[in-house]
Amino acid sequence: MDLIESPQNERFMHVVRVATQPRYRREHRETWVEGLRLVEAALAAVAGSVSAARLLVLAAPIAKAPTPRQAALIDRAHQQMIPVLVLSDVLFRQVTQVEQAQGLGLIWSTKTDEKEGTDLPLNLPLKLPLILPSEGLADGILLDGVQDPGNVGSLLRTAAAAGVRWAMATKGTAELSSPKALRAAMGGHFSIALREGLSPEMVLHLMEASGVLPVAAVLADEAPDQLMQSTRSVFESAPGHVLNERRPLVWVFGQEGAGVSQAILAWPTLQRVTIPQANAVESLNVAAAAAICLFERRRRWLIAQGAGY
Repeated sequence: MDLIESPQNERFMHVVRVATQPRYRREHRETWVEGLRLVEAALAAVAGSVSAARLLVLAAPIAKAPTPRQAALIDRAHQQMIPVLVLSDVLFRQVTQVEQAQGLGLIWSTKTDEKEGTDLPLNLPLKLPLILPSEGLADGILLDGVQDPGNVGSLLRTAAAAGVRWAMATKGTAELSSPKALRAAMGGHFSIALREGLSPEMVLHLMEASGVLPVAAVLADEAPDQLMQSTRSVFESAPGHVLNERRPLVWVFGQEGAGVSQAILAWPTLQRVTIPQANAVESLNVAAAAAICLFERRRRWLIAQGAGY
């Protein structure tokens, strides 16, 4: 492993641009995964012999004298034939996105198997199974204009913990795989299929083709008057409640201030649920609202499986 000390080195320049420049990340379809725990999660997410990891980056002291845990990670990278780049401390400080840098990171590919000329999320099955083989419900989430990357990461972390296996985002949503979103998700990205930059029309087309039912978490005053009677509490226990559906749902969570967009609220098949809350604050944080909805859905599924919750 050669030590790189020159800031003009092309490989270093590529790493620092991926870590710091959103447009460069989008153009190259790569992102920066930083920290021991996240890199371990990324390398553990390898499907067969194909890895999305493109380059392991180490600060010089880590490469010279790794701890046993760091050494195991480096060995795993070698086994997966992932190149290793060693940077001087000075150069690594230009790459790191955290105050307490751990001295290692990973360039991770965000490419999908999409076909040229289409924007549909082809890496998601058009006919989603009702029940996944080992994980339960095949629900997904749609982030509609969520602008804060910390909220994006928190949503993905919550979704992964609730058993969600796929997520999409409309145009205007913060970058799903930005370094900040990755840190907030704490590894959630590596168990969820992701697609972003979609229009509401594209998403609706996919939902109709898949037989998936869209559900939006809304404030009570976001639903038009004529739809208020069909907007139900997420905790309502009536047998016909949408959370008791056996087919997959796609949960829509909207922008922090404006909520779900009017284009999606106008979907003819959209179901609406609200979270009853006290009047102390105007609304919940979007990630907190997602946690309530997704885990109430999971609770009901576990009861249906005889888990006794």
